[in-house]
Amino acid sequence: AILKEKYPHKNKCNILELGCGNSSLSYGLYQIGYKQIISIDFSPTVISQMKAKYGESTSISYLCVDFNRMDQFFDENQFDVIIEKAGLDSIAVRNSPDVPKLLFNIYEKMHKVLKVNGIVLSISSKNPVFWKNSVLNKLVDNKMFEIIQIKKTVFTNPKNPTLMNLYFYYLQK
Repeated sequence: AILKEKYPHKNKCNILELGCGNSSLSYGLYQIGYKQIISIDFSPTVISQMKAKYGESTSISYLCVDFNRMDQFFDENQFDVIIEKAGLDSIAVRNSPDVPKLLFNIYEKMHKVLKVNGIVLSISSKNPVFWKNSVLNKLVDNKMFEIIQIKKTVFTNPKNPTLMNLYFYYLQK
């Protein structure tokens, strides 16, 4: 809903998807009218698969780029929207005292390539207490991002009846 409200002119919205994996998220965005999409992942195998699956029939660009190096591949203020779906969770689950610093560094890179007033949409299974304590409070304190909304939803997978809490984090530069 926030994406449609903030960017009603879909053809003018530049979107970066971090850690696309084999997700159809960017293809779904393409199908509803967003045409300027770059999806990145650190795995060359995944990127090849995604190019084969969707690349020929869409304007989505699939690039092999690590989160930690995105600022070396993209211009400052290039994107209106950055979307990540559980990619940062894969870092957050590491058993290391460096996790908050790693996450903050990635958000710094997002801040660099995001346009002024651009938004980050982050989908995570980690609860808000974790994110606020590890990185969000620091981002707000450093005036890098404003927390627009944190929304909880319960996800059910028809193939697996287990309920899963998902949190949608909306941040604005």
